[in-house]
Amino acid sequence: MRPQSVELERHLYDMTELLVRLQNRITDRDERGAAMAEYGLLLALIALAAIAVLAIFGGSISDVFSSANNRLNDGIDAAAEEAAE
Repeated sequence: MRPQSVELERHLYDMTELLVRLQNRITDRDERGAAMAEYGLLLALIALAAIAVLAIFGGSISDVFSSANNRLNDGIDAAAEEAAE
């Protein structure tokens, strides 16, 4: 009767090990899914912040770049005139 109990114990051990592996895989998937959801929320918040900044400061930002463009063009024109002389 002893060999049967050892065999039964071995089967119980194998079944327990299988259940633990299955539980670990499920838990790992859940954690990865949660991490992906967190990254998605973070990305959405960053996008909303960028849209808000552009909506609020869009005109000012455009003015800064236009001014820089005008100064660069003036500098190029002045350099071209000096080179032509």
